[in-house]
Amino acid sequence: RSTLSLYSKLAGGAEPPLALVQAEKRRLDGRPYASETEKDPLVTASSAPPRSGGFTPSASPAAVANTGGDIARVSRGLTAADDQFWRDNVCYTGGNANGCMPGWWGGSGEPVYVHWYGTRSSFLQAAAISGGTIWVAITYEGGTLSQNPVFLGEWHSFYLFSTKTWDCCGICACGTSHYDQRHHRWDIVGGAGKTYDWTYEFKSNTCWDTDCESP
Repeated sequence: RSTLSLYSKLAGGAEPPLALVQAEKRRLDGRPYASETEKDPLVTASSAPPRSGGFTPSASPAAVANTGGDIARVSRGLTAADDQFWRDNVCYTGGNANGCMPGWWGGSGEPVYVHWYGTRSSFLQAAAISGGTIWVAITYEGGTLSQNPVFLGEWHSFYLFSTKTWDCCGICACGTSHYDQRHHRWDIVGGAGKTYDWTYEFKSNTCWDTDCESP
């Protein structure tokens, strides 16, 4: 029995509201949720743009100071003697994919990058150990969002969140949201002849909403 006929019976033959008519049509079409292009003013969905940024970590997690996306300088640079510290205290270990590279040698400058199709969020940390400045390039859906210098003696942390969509059912308000699965890519540029620590993590189906915002 259709929802519309049941409504009319219970309402004494009254016409069902437009929102219920549209919801029933979507049900018959196999589309339980409203599309982003549907024009019903009572049934909408919206999307927030991707976000990226960075902050300077501290050896003590409780002392991490978020600088609102600005890049700041650390008080003491890491050295090759801190490789074990990097492995044990900094490297990411969760998500759908991760990597831990303390004491990475840039060699002759071959491209160093990691990427993941269909990820909701991703994270990267890098510390320039010797040889000079390296750059971290953040790319989203094939477009470069930013390229950030990590000067010798600095340690930076970066993040990238995909677009965010609010879910709207046919006869209710938009109450839940989720991060979309998109293509994220991280490049470390200018590493020829230099040594640096780095680690990364991608979160795809291991998170949904605000749980995507931390590694």
